[in-house]
Amino acid sequence: MDDARLSPILKSIKDLPDNILCVVAGIDIVTHEQLSFIERVKSELDSSDQPSDRTLEAVVFDNAFHGWFECE
Repeated sequence: MDDARLSPILKSIKDLPDNILCVVAGIDIVTHEQLSFIERVKSELDSSDQPSDRTLEAVVFDNAFHGWFECE
């Protein structure tokens, strides 16, 4: 239950994986939450006093719907 992958939005940046790829569907009930999470993590990475090799990449597909990535 402590795994950050279960609910990454609630976790501290120190508990998240070093490399994160966020694929966001534009037509999704949680799009706002995902984009807010991305901005928070980017901000925390940018404001860190420590040099870091951690990465966060986000790709937003405006016309995609929730679950589209798993469709044929």
